[in-house]
Amino acid sequence: MLPLDWLESNLSKNDCIGFDPWLHTCDEVIKISTVLESKDAEAIKLSKNLIDEIWLDRPPVPLGPITPHPEIYAGEAVASKFDTINTEMMKNEEDVVIISSPESIAWLLNIRGSDVARTPLPLSFLMLNKEGHAKLFVDQRKIVDETRNHLGNAVSILPIKEFGSELNSLARGSKKIRLDPKTCPAWVAEKFNSASLNIVHGDDPTLIPKAKKNKVELAGTRAAHIRDGAAFVRFCTGFHLMQNKGNWMK
Repeated sequence: MLPLDWLESNLSKNDCIGFDPWLHTCDEVIKISTVLESKDAEAIKLSKNLIDEIWLDRPPVPLGPITPHPEIYAGEAVASKFDTINTEMMKNEEDVVIISSPESIAWLLNIRGSDVARTPLPLSFLMLNKEGHAKLFVDQRKIVDETRNHLGNAVSILPIKEFGSELNSLARGSKKIRLDPKTCPAWVAEKFNSASLNIVHGDDPTLIPKAKKNKVELAGTRAAHIRDGAAFVRFCTGFHLMQNKGNWMK
């Protein structure tokens, strides 16, 4: 049973459901609110995550270094990727895009991290303006000199705790801002609720360029398939030999 199905089956009139706006996207909150309204129930935004409040032995935050993903593997420079996104922004008359997907940020900036198990992603947020300058919000303890040099003057690296204040600054302006409601935390969108801004709910602008693999990326994919295929054949061979010998392990 999906969470929304459970809510629909178990909610009663006047029930209150708390949620952490950091952990739910804009689209998810809309879906939750729709279910609650149908049950005459209420959604309450929490200022603190209640699990965090009682999680005394919580593991430390990952602090693995964020490193450059060399252009010889990426196949395209960061500046070229910025140009592609900026061209779309100019076409749509957008001033700023907010990117919250770790995969998109890693691709756009040609960087890699170790915040997510078995996936080389750095957890961060990014703002890119139409002039081609970006602000990367990340735990700066992860940033090594090589990465600073790699990003250069086109990317300002800011503490992740300043992300909220930068959003507040945007909210006081009159810019046209795009965010993707499928990936953007509701907490981010709420910063603009009372502002007289032109907020565009649109697709992450990196999705299509990221999906169009260049020659270098295609070559890398083929090489990865060869390595994975060899590993799988070794596994199947070993499994077959175990079967023939009757040497089965539970």
